[in-house]
Amino acid sequence: MHCHVQTVEDIELQLEINKLEIELTEKELEETTDDKMTAYLEDKLAKLEEHRLRLYWGKKHHVNARNAYWYYLVQANEDLNI
Repeated sequence: MHCHVQTVEDIELQLEINKLEIELTEKELEETTDDKMTAYLEDKLAKLEEHRLRLYWGKKHHVNARNAYWYYLVQANEDLNI
């Protein structure tokens, strides 16, 4: 169960970094006048958004796994009358 908690903490850090990268890329996109650079930054922004979505799905998975593991432990303890 603890590994899921650690993974969620790591994902939250990755989400913070991803948010900063998105903000910097958006700022860069606003400032550029080069068409090739604009296309590159738009592609980069799309990849960052996709990565953010995958991080949220991963976080959801680990939170659900942690909760399921906790529920199993509670049920096992009740069955054993501990």
